[in-house]
Amino acid sequence: MGVRFEEVYQRQKNAVYGYLSYMTKDKDTAEDLAQETFLKVYLGLKGFKEDCSEKTWCLTIARNTFLSFARKKQPVLLEEADMERLGAGYEADRRRSFEGREGKTDPGGAFFLKCRRQDDHPASRL
Repeated sequence: MGVRFEEVYQRQKNAVYGYLSYMTKDKDTAEDLAQETFLKVYLGLKGFKEDCSEKTWCLTIARNTFLSFARKKQPVLLEEADMERLGAGYEADRRRSFEGREGKTDPGGAFFLKCRRQDDHPASRL
């Protein structure tokens, strides 16, 4: 089994890493997820039925590993003071101009921007 795994790893490592790098946009995260993917490949190699290609199987495991990672990752809500410190480009008068139209500032100081559908983009294309 060890030799077989090494062969699979050598053939599929670039495809798996490339996919995860594209999905995460972060080299370190892609490397971590690729390592986790190949651990799952190693553990599941006995059960691989070859009803699909080896590459398809490995990329499916990579996709599921990425999706699990993405579900666990918690979104970060920045408050106005954080945005100003980060230089996010939100000027105070611009924030006030959004008030009552597209965005609202809650009493806690967080800024929310509502999304709306553009008339020239049908919902089926969004």
